[in-house]
Amino acid sequence: MCPIAVDPEATFDVVLESDKGKDRPPTFVFRQVTCRKWRELAELADQIETRKLGTAVEGLDVTLKALRSTLIGWRDMAGLDGVEIPFDAEKIEDLLTMREVTELMYAGLEGSQPTPDELKNWPLPPGSDTAASAEPVPADQEAPA
Repeated sequence: MCPIAVDPEATFDVVLESDKGKDRPPTFVFRQVTCRKWRELAELADQIETRKLGTAVEGLDVTLKALRSTLIGWRDMAGLDGVEIPFDAEKIEDLLTMREVTELMYAGLEGSQPTPDELKNWPLPPGSDTAASAEPVPADQEAPA
């Protein structure tokens, strides 16, 4: 078994708030990310939130970069003609509003943090023995330096 963040099957789905309740809402598929990647994405989100970017276009570019780095697919994404749109992360800005892109970017960041219940049920090998690795020091003695 491999860690969650490198497991290619460790994905999660996101449905936009505006699409919840629909019969077949477009569903966006994200991959879990490593702690390093999460930090990188959090830094991008901080830049956006604190407006440390020079222009609105730079803010949009950073948002799209963050989204594209974790979005790996979608389902039930159809055009006005009802024809299914094949996944292509480069087309996202032609299909969604800025509000939807931003919602998805944050959902991708937040969703890549497994919940405690997910971690408990994850099929990983058991951890190391939790038995004490050193003799306990009585309360009236100092620990060796």
